[in-house]
Order: sequence, then structure tokens, then C-alpha cells
Amino acid sequence: MKLRRQLLPDPRAVLFPRLCVLCTTPLGVEPTVCQACLAALVPANPRDRSHTLDQGESIDNLWVAFGYDDALQTLIHLLKYREHRRLGPRLALAVHGALGSELPWSRYDCLVPIPLHWNKRRQRGYNQSLVLARALSRLAGLPVDSSLVVRQRWTRSQTGLTRAKRWANVAGSFRAATGAEGKRILLVDDVLTTGATASDCARALKAGGCREVGVIAVATPMAADLTLAPLAEPPQA
Repeated sequence: MKLRRQLLPDPRAVLFPRLCVLCTTPLGVEPTVCQACLAALVPANPRDRSHTLDQGESIDNLWVAFGYDDALQTLIHLLKYREHRRLGPRLALAVHGALGSELPWSRYDCLVPIPLHWNKRRQRGYNQSLVLARALSRLAGLPVDSSLVVRQRWTRSQTGLTRAKRWANVAGSFRAATGAEGKRILLVDDVLTTGATASDCARALKAGGCREVGVIAVATPMAADLTLAPLAEPPQA
């Protein structure tokens, strides 16, 4: 009887097959998204991410894995808003595969996820950047320290704002906690659009004595797809 049960398919798998969230292909052992869809993600290039570097001297180095196309938009939306937390390790695996040899991991002391305001984290239930950081930690061999910077001010969503308004919206949102002094930190973010949020977070860490701040992000909009207003000078925090 036991052998017979082993030979029969799981009825749950028959009634509710596990499908890739992008192409709906039946999944094997991989969760949420198939390897073929991950392999098809469009790599970012310097032209696509250069607009995130115009934010002063807070960020010392920036690495972005992919262009923010329809596929990445779907995956990030599911991770952030639909509780598909298992997408975090899948995206981290793709990011590490794309940037692993380019990024000097050993240069940094720890990974620090961009923090959410406590109220937003309570509403969402988790911080997607922390999910990504923990998965990257296992791949890169770097510890995660989410205690070094705090989001001290609630801000409205950046979606739909111009570059100048994005800078104004997040200015002064972060403060460094004790323990950042002298550290080389690699901030982890999901999507960099103008770099305003990551830059303000890096500014706070530098003010708290951090020696160096790099940023690693899953995606940034492709230059041809940018519809934001021309870059304005960032406001002083």
C-alpha cells in the first residue's frame, strides 16, 4: 500500500500545478519562476544606470543587475505586494549570477537592506530588501546587518513623482544607528529609478561615520523607457 501511494501523483499537484509566474510553464524543483525566465532577464548596461549616479558623493559604487522591463516589473511587484517571498532567493540568485564576478564582495563588511518605515513594514509584513539581502548573504558569504540605519520618517510612494519631487520626498528620511563607524557597507535595494532613496540612506550612513557605501540593486529602468522630468539638483537634507 505504501509503495502504491508513492507511485500515485500528489492530487494537489494535479489539481493545482506549480507554474512559472512569468511563462506559466510547469515548474520542477525551482519555486515561483523557471530558470529559463531568469536567464532571459535583460542585463543592465552603463547607459541604463548612469542616471542613478548623478546624486552627489553619497554613493561610492553602484551595481545594477538588470533592466526594469515588463518581466522584472512583474517579479518585483509580486515580491513587494503579493507576498511572493520565495521570489527573493530566486532574484538574488540571478543577481549574483549577473554581478558575482564583477562585484568585489570581500571589500565590504556587511550587506544592509534599505529599511522600510515601521508603519509600512507593519502593513506589508516584511521588507523585500531584507529578503533579498539574506539570500545574497548566503551566496556571497557576507553578513547582513539591518540595524545600522533607520528610516525615521514616513514618505509617500515615489511612483509617479518627477526626479526633483523624488529627491524632496525622501530627503532626511534616514539616520544612522550606532555601529556604522568605519564600516564599508553594501546597501541592497530592489529597483533604483533616480537613486534618491538609496542616496539619502547612504548620506545618513556617511554622516554616521561609515567609511564607504556601495549599492547593489536588482534593476533600474532602461534609458529609453525613462519618462521622468530632467534631473534637477537634489535638495539639501
